[in-house]
Amino acid sequence: EEKRARRLREKQAKEQRRRERMGWDNEYQTYSNEDNPFGDSNLTSTFHWGKKLEVEGLSNLSTKTVEVLSLQKQLENRRELEKVKKRRQERELERQVREDDLMMQQRAKEAVQFREWQRQEDQFHLEQARLRSEIRIRDGRAKPIDLLAQYVAAGNEPLEECLEMQMHEPYVLLNGLPVEELEDLLVDIKVYEELEQGKHIDFWNDMITIVQDELQRQQKLEAENSSLNQRRDGIHQAVVKDVA
Repeated sequence: EEKRARRLREKQAKEQRRRERMGWDNEYQTYSNEDNPFGDSNLTSTFHWGKKLEVEGLSNLSTKTVEVLSLQKQLENRRELEKVKKRRQERELERQVREDDLMMQQRAKEAVQFREWQRQEDQFHLEQARLRSEIRIRDGRAKPIDLLAQYVAAGNEPLEECLEMQMHEPYVLLNGLPVEELEDLLVDIKVYEELEQGKHIDFWNDMITIVQDELQRQQKLEAENSSLNQRRDGIHQAVVKDVA
């Protein structure tokens, strides 16, 4: 009984290997001639197409030989399918590479367009700032930044129009400015520095240093004056107390 069971298991294993060679997948491995949804009592047998074998001149071959040839044909078909699949994957990869290249080119193009748009926008804001400065100068209400911008642009204007500005050193404009206006001037200088994109970078950096020094000096004076006033108030209160 045990030997019969072992032979049956070996037979089943052999049949499974044969089915795998023939391309049966896991779903069909459990089917048999007696139990299958197709009602085919010859399901596990190799189909022999007599007419086809006759046309191919193989009708005189044994069943075993036909099965071997059929298996070889299946293997060839499988290899061909693998080649087709590989070529399809290669084409898909090439297509993806092309799409990635096009996307990178598009992004580079958009980056160039954005930089150009940003440059034009900065130029527009710079021209607007200069226009506002000119209006304030003509109206006699110029801010320090207006005069500094006019001074640094003197090289671009006719000499006779800028001669008066060139006769003054720019630091003279800071004389008498309170702390609040010095702080505003620092902000305005940095705006011009950014809009001009380094065109007069040395001049604006020098002015930042000068304004910061003047601002620190003014803040120190304010602190000293505040301390002096506090001491005076203290002395005044002490005198009042003694008199009382």
